[in-house]
Amino acid sequence: RNIFANSPLPKWIYDFETLRFLEVNKMAIQHYGYTEEEFLGMTIKDIRPREDHEKLSDDLLKIEQEPDIRNGDWRHIKKNGEEIIVKISAHFIPYNGIKARIVVVIDITDRVKAEQSKQFASDNLSALINNTRDMMWSVDKNLKLITSNDSFNRMVERLIGRSIQPGETVLPLALGNEWVKRYSGFYTKALGGEAFTILEYIDIDGPLWSDISFYPIRQGNTVVGTACFSRDITDSKKAQDKINSIEKRMLSLKIQAQKKVTRAIIKGQEHERNHIGRELHDNVNQLLASAKLYLGIAANKNPRLKRLIEYPVELINNCVDEIRSLTHGYVTPLKNIDLRETVQSLLDKVENGSSIKTKLDYDHMDTTIGDELKLNLYRVIQEQLNNIVKHAHAKSIIVSICISNNEICLSISDDGVGFNIDARRNGIGVSNMINRVEMFNGDLRIDSAPGAGCRVHVNIPVEALK
Repeated sequence: RNIFANSPLPKWIYDFETLRFLEVNKMAIQHYGYTEEEFLGMTIKDIRPREDHEKLSDDLLKIEQEPDIRNGDWRHIKKNGEEIIVKISAHFIPYNGIKARIVVVIDITDRVKAEQSKQFASDNLSALINNTRDMMWSVDKNLKLITSNDSFNRMVERLIGRSIQPGETVLPLALGNEWVKRYSGFYTKALGGEAFTILEYIDIDGPLWSDISFYPIRQGNTVVGTACFSRDITDSKKAQDKINSIEKRMLSLKIQAQKKVTRAIIKGQEHERNHIGRELHDNVNQLLASAKLYLGIAANKNPRLKRLIEYPVELINNCVDEIRSLTHGYVTPLKNIDLRETVQSLLDKVENGSSIKTKLDYDHMDTTIGDELKLNLYRVIQEQLNNIVKHAHAKSIIVSICISNNEICLSISDDGVGFNIDARRNGIGVSNMINRVEMFNGDLRIDSAPGAGCRVHVNIPVEALK
């Protein structure tokens, strides 16, 4: 038992019927990372990859038929998830009346990986001499050619007019300084132990796209060269470019569809605003006017009552004026809109209600754009004028509307206090303006700085209106 417990190799005893661990030694606990309690709650399947369970079951059936000492290589998994390769030796032992087997483990992971590395080097050399359309070549640590295939040789001849022989530099000056510098960096990177792939483009008798991979060639832990593989992906690159173009077109169509939905929503909102404005003006104002009329009739018969209703009548007049002012902003024509007239009306209202001077520069273009765009331009101007009146402390406002370079150009400028355009702003006014412009594939830009006034630029391509 002392030999089992203190063995320098991992050992355990397991129940052949249930496959549960019965005992494990210190080295097994140390090497695999599980505690003794964890081991005793597990089976020998739990330390193997799931895909090896069927192989284990087959081996257990053979053990019953041939219960001799068995040796073999297996994959095990440590507690930390690391996979190791082990050589095990196992046989039956008497154990408290239980049919049990004792297992001795030797970790051969490093040895197997070293063998695999050697095999890779051998396979790599074999692949280089295969007949393939892909270019393959290998380079030593002095950047001299070790070996190459025919595809590589043919490409070099096309580039510099001759082939490169083994032992010659793979970077002849005939390739050009820029090429030599770039590929010197690639080879150096691979010789540093890094495997990587680059996308290369050259125009030689037509465009050529290639995936070029660089892999370190190792002897033990030392990198002695690099193996290089180049695959022509011109056709797949063209196909991918076509797919990207289609995806871009689909995205554009999706965005345009979303803009159409937004335009329909805003159009509906405009109809609703007009309806509410007319109801306020035609119905509510009429009711207030009737109330004022009846109060006046009653007061004419009673001088004392006439004095009492003076203030209520004043409130009614104020209410009528407020509703008229409100409905003026709500109600706009939805058809046959005269943009110059509606914008001028807005500017006149600003002048009449403040000390701000206004000017409208308008290039005749009503026949160029439709009512929907006119209405949205009107709303943008209306929103910005409200912003100027509320916040800018401006003395003058200039609104310019014209067509230039196949674009509808709108600018709204003031000489107010300005602001920092990078500062966070509350409210949704600017967002609403941007949304209205983007519905027509336009662009809205704001130029301002503290003390320098503000200018809103709107550009909408005429093509977007067709």
